[in-house]
Amino acid sequence: MYNIRTYLPRESAICIHMKLVHFKGIRKLRISGTRRPYATANKKYSDTLALPTTNFPLRPDHSITPDPQRHIELYQWQRQRELEPLQGCKNPEEFILHDGPPYANGNLHTGHALNKILKDIIVRRKILEGVKVSYVPGWDCHGLPIELKALQAHQAAQNVEDALSASTRIGPEKVRAIAQTLASDTINTQSEQFQRMALCADWENPYKTMKTSYEIAQLRIFSTMVAKGLISRAEKPVYWSPSSRTALAEAELEYVDNHTSHSVYVAYPLTCPLLERSNVSLLIWTTTPWTIPANRAIAVNPDMQYCMLVSADGLRHFIVATELIDKVTAIISEPVSVSGSTLKGSDLVGLSYEDVLDTSAKASRSVLAADYVSAESGTGLVHTAPGHGQEDYLLCRSLETPILPFSPVDAAGCYTEEVGISSLVGLNVQNEGSKKVIALLQENGKLLAIEKYKHKYPYDWRTKKPIIVRSTPQFFANLSSLKKTAGQAIDHVSMLPESGKSRLRSYVKDRNEWCISRQRSWGVPIPALYNESGDLLMNEASIAHIISVIQEKGMQAWFVPDAEDQSWQAWVPSSHRHGEKWVRGTETLDVWFDSGCSWATLQGTENDVVADLYLEGSDQHRGWFQSSLLTSIATR
Repeated sequence: MYNIRTYLPRESAICIHMKLVHFKGIRKLRISGTRRPYATANKKYSDTLALPTTNFPLRPDHSITPDPQRHIELYQWQRQRELEPLQGCKNPEEFILHDGPPYANGNLHTGHALNKILKDIIVRRKILEGVKVSYVPGWDCHGLPIELKALQAHQAAQNVEDALSASTRIGPEKVRAIAQTLASDTINTQSEQFQRMALCADWENPYKTMKTSYEIAQLRIFSTMVAKGLISRAEKPVYWSPSSRTALAEAELEYVDNHTSHSVYVAYPLTCPLLERSNVSLLIWTTTPWTIPANRAIAVNPDMQYCMLVSADGLRHFIVATELIDKVTAIISEPVSVSGSTLKGSDLVGLSYEDVLDTSAKASRSVLAADYVSAESGTGLVHTAPGHGQEDYLLCRSLETPILPFSPVDAAGCYTEEVGISSLVGLNVQNEGSKKVIALLQENGKLLAIEKYKHKYPYDWRTKKPIIVRSTPQFFANLSSLKKTAGQAIDHVSMLPESGKSRLRSYVKDRNEWCISRQRSWGVPIPALYNESGDLLMNEASIAHIISVIQEKGMQAWFVPDAEDQSWQAWVPSSHRHGEKWVRGTETLDVWFDSGCSWATLQGTENDVVADLYLEGSDQHRGWFQSSLLTSIATR
């Protein structure tokens, strides 16, 4: 017999009994429940704990609860009336808290609440100090996330790919209409949710980046930048999202630390003997084998020392950096030995080599000198594809006879006919395409080693999928000439914490240009006109004319296809209406350019003044703080 006494109610004790009788070896069991010794009828369990106490009632007393609409009356009242400052408080003319616009694509979360409540505390404090406050809430309305969400809802698309296909099928006019409806509905919902927090703000006159007046103000800022020579169009490598099918800015990337690529060691045969040896190859290493078809050069450091590896049969020779011999020989599958011959990188410059994929190709490529080539990794020889890398592009452009970028990849990230190899056409470069290139290298005897390589790699921050670098015609804002002035402006801004200055300055310092064009429909159009030869018409006068037409017809009219628009000439300045036909561009401005122009449209202020306070999360050093700074500096 086992006797167990527990300080539990009898019902709980019975439950324990039912569980314990199943244990082997327990034949008889008696369990009894009782109260704890100190839990008497006159003493509650709560009396034994140090619990907090309050005089507030458990439920609100509606007879004394303030009217939730009083916050609106308070804001309007303080805007219309001259308040008396509290004793000892300074009374500036007006305090402007400029609202960073939340994105109009979903319900609010705790981050929204924290942001707005902090601002509300400041607004109410300033009113108590007798200061007139301007706080106009805003919304960021354009961009791919809203476009995709609207398409998925409208077309019942299951994924991003289906939504993108739908956008091509229904056309830009329809896409914009359903995106605008979604943004408007979301703004109404979020505004109602914000006002339920009793936030003191000008809820009757919010600013919206999709409002025509805002869009026109934004186009005028763009026009000023065009007039100053800060905007250009060029074909160069840009971050490209195959999953979104649009160009991306640096601020739209997320870097994943454990991305896995296939790195390959490839031997490019020289077209002539070297050091009295035939069958000599330049050994390169790359983590993007899909760019091999776009190879246009190999770069070496002219000051580095290189040596020759010899295959076991003595028939093949490979050039690598002397400092990397041990690393290379440990990885490549073919047994090699080190030849005693050495040479400098400058001795390799100008040598020509053959294609490794199309062995029948007659055109040869050359070795170039580049100071950025190092012995930190790889082989000391860098595969150069100016259509798929910024450094590659700059190196090839700096030549006396520039090498043009070549990028045989379409918007979906698949090889085009331009690749010149039929077995690659239509394959996705990051999946089947990359595998096929590796297979072709192996068939041609040019692949010496392959290994999985984990490294940091950029992803599209919206779709969470890897991006590529692809050469396409895009519009760029030149930031090089703005850096010094932007740095000086940062010095005159008070930031909390103070480290925010260094963070913002580092983002500005590292950018020479800003890719501001996007290949999407839901956004502010770039006011560009093209003739049948592809020549661009975009100057201060043409933009002013286009703005006047938008004011008359509305922004939506710009997106009516040229074939359907019988009045297309209305968009063309009178000075260019004779002799040739012009068509409108289809690209839109980056949404960071949208929100970054909000400083120019502060509503509720009497004069064009600078905001007293921006209050946002630290992620906005890279985003809204930076874009606001750059667009402001560019127009002053």
